[in-house]
Amino acid sequence: MNDRSDIGRVLGHWLEDGPTRMPDRVVDVVADRIARQPQHRGWRLQRRLTLTPYSKFAVGLAAGLIVAAVGWNLLPRQPGFGGGPTPSPTTTAAPTPATSPDPVCDNGTTGCRGRLQPGAYTSRNFQPAFSYTVPSGWGNWLDFASTYTLNPPADKFSFGLFSQVAIPEQDATCTPTRRVGAGNAVADWVVFLTKHPGLVAETPVAVNIGGYAGFSVKFARADSWTRTCPNSIGPAIFVVTDSGAVPNRRLFIDDQQVTFWILDVAGETVILHVDSAPSAAVHLADLDAAQPVIDSIVFTPGT
Repeated sequence: MNDRSDIGRVLGHWLEDGPTRMPDRVVDVVADRIARQPQHRGWRLQRRLTLTPYSKFAVGLAAGLIVAAVGWNLLPRQPGFGGGPTPSPTTTAAPTPATSPDPVCDNGTTGCRGRLQPGAYTSRNFQPAFSYTVPSGWGNWLDFASTYTLNPPADKFSFGLFSQVAIPEQDATCTPTRRVGAGNAVADWVVFLTKHPGLVAETPVAVNIGGYAGFSVKFARADSWTRTCPNSIGPAIFVVTDSGAVPNRRLFIDDQQVTFWILDVAGETVILHVDSAPSAAVHLADLDAAQPVIDSIVFTPGT
């Protein structure tokens, strides 16, 4: 089990150096490049329809015929004209919106709940198990033992939970490898994020979520960092891998604003994360949107 008494000692030593605060970067794209580690559902682009001159004529002619037909049918029926009496109107029940009892989960996984109605839910596969409450418009497209996603309305940002985590080593290819000698307690993660040469982090804040203590850390990539990861948008920092015998999780950040909540849940280090667009102001708004859901989380380890 993580030694909470060690957190104060390590963080006390860290605070003597005095952390710096993240600068604002106002850009209008979201970058969340995760190889192997599942992502939230992508932006949806509207298709633009292009018409040739002939197509425009055909569409216009069809529209004209439709208008003429509708207008003809709206004319009053005269006796003996039109083939018979007008039938009595009938009432047709409105169709019920279809819902899928088996939503299509991300990355070919199973167990997700799909689009959520407002209310309380419990994870099915994620460990440690937890419950939460969401307002309208949220969804869950990934639920397996070490990763859980909660998609906000319009997928405005990425929000989820990680367990079975480990601090990674960063090489030229960002190969999923645990850092040699790195611990995995909450304090180890706080030091990793706040002392990493590629990150600019704000002062850690003590938190308690669902009865379990930890720290939140808000951070972004430093302008001076030049290393990259495959498929990253410019320079990137490898921030999370997993603790399995053969690590295969790879989560890196490049130009987005991120907050981690790092908790000791009955001996298991659990990370909640919110990833936003590069704008610090947008990230603060995303944190406000996620906070009620975070506040509702209750962990139930062993269930």
